Amino acid sequence: MNRLLFIFLAIMPLLGQAQEKNNLFFVFLNTNPDKEVLDSCRIAELQTQHLANIERLYQEGKIIAAGPFYSGGGLFVFKEQSLLAVEKLVQTDPAIAANRFKLEIYPLEISSGKIAPYMEPLEMTTLVFIRISENAKIKAQKQLKELHRRFGKQILFSAYFRNEKGGFVVLDADFKTVNEELDKGENSRTKTLIVKQLYIAKGTFVSEQKK
Repeated sequence: MNRLLFIFLAIMPLLGQAQEKNNLFFVFLNTNPDKEVLDSCRIAELQTQHLANIERLYQEGKIIAAGPFYSGGGLFVFKEQSLLAVEKLVQTDPAIAANRFKLEIYPLEISSGKIAPYMEPLEMTTLVFIRISENAKIKAQKQLKELHRRFGKQILFSAYFRNEKGGFVVLDADFKTVNEELDKGENSRTKTLIVKQLYIAKGTFVSEQKK
């Protein structure tokens, strides 16, 4: 009995670490093409409320990353215990409740890098976001490996969606140069790679590679 107790106590920290890694959820906020036409004042009001809600959830430790894409829409990363909890939290956003976005929510599995809290004073930056929309994890892993080979230390962060819905990488790189590289030669991009510009707090996505 003492031996079993010793083993349990020894693995408890590891269980805690596993839980810590497995409670991240990624949210795509895709612009809703069927959203209601609103006047500029109402749109500005919703945007103000949207940003205030993000800040509230960030201060509560629920949202750990958030930012818009230049092409429209944006992303959230939540730290929560369940998908249901995240689904309830996103509905506290007035812009989402007003049907301005179509949402995709996926459990997140980090492959490389980490997500860090932003530092004061807040400084924003533009990064390159590549979505891998390949559903089969083996194919997504192959594409992720190829992206790491081609872009190396420019990649700050990479992750999979745990329900076989692909993944993404975040790069500190020039948007035009990344697109040109992806279009080169035999390893040119496939339809499963979607490249966007992401505007986000500097230091949110952090590489753990040795400099």
